[in-house]
Amino acid sequence: MSSIVVSELEYAPPGADSLFFDVSFTVAPGEHAAIVGANGVGKSTILRILSGELETDEGEFALGGTVLRMTQDVGMSNPSDSLRDMLVEVAPTALREAGRALHAAEAAMYSGEDDGTGFAEALTHWGDLGGYELEAQWAAAAKRSVKTDVEDFATRLVGELSGGERKRLVLDLLLNSGADILLLDEPDNYLDIPTRLWLEDQLKACRSTILMVSHDRTLLERVATKVIVIEGSGAW
Repeated sequence: MSSIVVSELEYAPPGADSLFFDVSFTVAPGEHAAIVGANGVGKSTILRILSGELETDEGEFALGGTVLRMTQDVGMSNPSDSLRDMLVEVAPTALREAGRALHAAEAAMYSGEDDGTGFAEALTHWGDLGGYELEAQWAAAAKRSVKTDVEDFATRLVGELSGGERKRLVLDLLLNSGADILLLDEPDNYLDIPTRLWLEDQLKACRSTILMVSHDRTLLERVATKVIVIEGSGAW
């Protein structure tokens, strides 16, 4: 477990005024914190900054250990993507980059742009970084969460699972990953009532430090140990 420390964070979208300019907060190791506020105040943007996807204009932040992030629309963009494509996007940074490179090398091989050498190198790199161990975690999560044995995540399509099943698979994977920090954007989206109850139990049992965005008051009342309010361009 690790802490999250944010100090005087400021961010302005390109060509626009600052979305916020004085956001400071701390999430202690093992704490489950929720960011709340009106639509458009920058809640999801804060998670994107902390994950490294966006650069902050001013301020500092520190996160220790392994950090994993789930977007609110994970798995919803292209039903023809493979499950590997979907799950690679929530992998640690090095494995995420290796997984993307493997996908590109595989496509180049099948299109005739590469004789297979690039794919072989990408596959070796994937394995060296722990890709096969990660695939074993994927298989275990699929069996637990959607009661499915997946033999090949590269050929099984995202569209074969419902939106709720995709979300539950990703949540199961992350909440049982042992990551130090989890950044979860709207984790309850696309979930039916039984799965929302399952999510509550999983969040309560998870020992990772969690920072989440959610509009579900019931969920937050039951699982959040700290609430961070974004209001008036700052946080309290």
